[in-house]
Amino acid sequence: MDAYITGFLVSCKGIPATVFVSVLSVAIGSVVGLLIALMRTSKNRFLSGISKLYVDIVRGTPMLVQALIFAYGIPEFIQAHLFTLNGQTLSYLL
Repeated sequence: MDAYITGFLVSCKGIPATVFVSVLSVAIGSVVGLLIALMRTSKNRFLSGISKLYVDIVRGTPMLVQALIFAYGIPEFIQAHLFTLNGQTLSYLL
């Protein structure tokens, strides 16, 4: 019985971090959603096109695939393409 109480008390220490991350996620998601919605209703075709592309990509791919792209694909792309100069890798920037 002591193991259950100890486990419960240990898991309760994570509650503030969980609440903080949840509130922060809702705030960031609301701001991004509002910006995308305002871009979509814009008469500017460029802004409207960017928001349409974003919505189509986010809706059209599963969440796990998006997580893998952001975790592995984008950093690899940046490292491979943006940190090169005349075919030489600028490894001192990494």
